[in-house]
Amino acid sequence: MSEAGTGWFHCGRCGALFEARTGGDEPATCGECGRPAVVAESELAFHRAASEKSSGRRSGSGGSRRSHGHGHGSAQRRSHRGSGARRNGLMSFAIGWILVLLVIAGIAVFRRGRETPDDRGAAEFAMADRNRRLLSEHLPGCVERLESFLSAAAPEARITEVMSSTTLGDMIRFNARHPKVVVPMPEFELEVAGVLDTPEGPAIEGVWREKSDDRLFEAVFFPEADDPDEWRIDWKAFVRHSSESWRLFLNGGGSDEAEFRLLARRRAAGVGLEGTVEKLILSAPVVGEPGTVGLSSPEIEVDPESRNGRILTSAFEERAEGRGAYGSQAQQFDPSQMIRVRLQLKRSGEGEETRFEVQNVIACHWLHFDDIGLGK
Repeated sequence: MSEAGTGWFHCGRCGALFEARTGGDEPATCGECGRPAVVAESELAFHRAASEKSSGRRSGSGGSRRSHGHGHGSAQRRSHRGSGARRNGLMSFAIGWILVLLVIAGIAVFRRGRETPDDRGAAEFAMADRNRRLLSEHLPGCVERLESFLSAAAPEARITEVMSSTTLGDMIRFNARHPKVVVPMPEFELEVAGVLDTPEGPAIEGVWREKSDDRLFEAVFFPEADDPDEWRIDWKAFVRHSSESWRLFLNGGGSDEAEFRLLARRRAAGVGLEGTVEKLILSAPVVGEPGTVGLSSPEIEVDPESRNGRILTSAFEERAEGRGAYGSQAQQFDPSQMIRVRLQLKRSGEGEETRFEVQNVIACHWLHFDDIGLGK
């Protein structure tokens, strides 16, 4: 201690060692981070014991001065009391140091499991540096690959530009359904580019405007496992892949259960109300026109307290805060207050009695893997 009434404490928030007045309560604020201090009870107990002992020594000293001049018996009693006090003092000192060492060890364990602000800053700087390097090295090649994909009409030519998990059958079906997604001589203007931090590693995201007709094309690129320098298009994300035709499914054809990549919005109960996931409308996205929607479903009921309901509610909250999955910026081009979802849907009944049910929310993004994508 530097002076009477003060002591050294460890802040449980930032881990710093700071000096503050001792007493019965925790120090008001940490002298380092400036926030309300969180101090271990054992550390407070050590300072209380030290303060009480100091007060006892001052009281004992006054008594000795007042009794000075008494006989040999009094001196002997003082000698015995002094020896006992020294023993007690040494014991208190030892116990105090044990408490301090335990506090320091606890803080060290706590800090190992928790990043400090400086650690986070260093990690964010390293991540930003990695992202700049990836974009500098690979974004030009990604643009060339997207141009090759869009300018090729034949499925056999297009399949070489996408991830190896795509089949030729998938490509043929998509071409048949989307004949307009061909740009003979694309000339792009970059709108957004960034790196996504996904469970499968970094991916490069971009949104480009085609100058001839003002269409916006969004693509995400992943490196091939056997050739990290070859970044190919995530085909399922690009085409908003579904296992069935959305129009056919809504009209009662095809399978009664299917998987879809769609846009979702909440239907409000009245004018001016925000709405909840209890009343959900699902719409088909349009490749090349992210600000518009295609065919929409009837109103679908979702229990807000169910797993699916809680996931959808969280996804709408993150959308309102401007956060996209894995740091994506592309959702800014989507229709307002709509979220990207990948769902397993079930259809039952016929005609006017047709009913649709959300069986499973697979993901809150359109990328090719199943990770839910919230809070990332």
